[in-house]
Amino acid sequence: VRRQPRCVMQQDLTRASVIDLVTRSLRASAADPAEAALMGRFAETVIQRVEDRYLLRHTQIPQLGAQLADSFRWVRASASDRALHVRVFRPTVKAHGYAVDGVVIESLMPDRPFIADTLKLWHRREGVVVHNSLNVMIKAAWEDGKLAAMDPADRGAEHISYTRWFVTLPEGLSIEEAYQGVTRRLTMVGRMTDDFHRMVRAVKDLSNDYEYLAKTTADDREACEEIRAFLDWLVEEHFLFMGLTVFTESADGTLVRDASRCLGTAQDEDDAPQAN
Repeated sequence: VRRQPRCVMQQDLTRASVIDLVTRSLRASAADPAEAALMGRFAETVIQRVEDRYLLRHTQIPQLGAQLADSFRWVRASASDRALHVRVFRPTVKAHGYAVDGVVIESLMPDRPFIADTLKLWHRREGVVVHNSLNVMIKAAWEDGKLAAMDPADRGAEHISYTRWFVTLPEGLSIEEAYQGVTRRLTMVGRMTDDFHRMVRAVKDLSNDYEYLAKTTADDREACEEIRAFLDWLVEEHFLFMGLTVFTESADGTLVRDASRCLGTAQDEDDAPQAN
């Protein structure tokens, strides 16, 4: 049987030469010099994080270039508002310029801790099989609300996180459900990290209240001192604050969640603890 010829990567290509071939190809395909500079820099940044066993196994340069070009255009279009963006899709040649037998999950958001770890846990919990993944920090600069540069030497650059996962979804988990699950988890990461210092301050304020009560309430002094000591222990980096729920007592003695004062993941009522 005679096999059809294909564009294959030479076996003696080095990592550096692969990066050079792909970035030169992408720059040549760009619509204008500005896009060529951005696309080339994006490709260099991403490929540098790709493992050798994946990069050198990727025998089709055009396929790799098409993946990078499609991801770059999505990143460029999404990065302007500095918000969380997620897409989950089955790549097709018509829509994305390439096709693979599986699903791609991509995320883009301002860089912060716990992004990759959170997604790894979500994949494991949902039974998603991960074939390969990328977790890349991109230094970016904007002009007039548009992504203008990806340059590590730019002191005014902001850090954005880009992740890409090539996966197989388990039976029963649709693309839309995967999109909702990833978006929800990363939204929680954003709320937790944005509110972390406010949660610490709120616990410190509560500790001060119990310190005052310990000095002014003779009957409950021991209990107040114990609570204050526990709260102080929490804020001395012994505990990772993810969410803080505030309850107020109604006239009939019922505890009611005060949504306006909840922080971190507790802003989402579905994740907040309920009063008993």
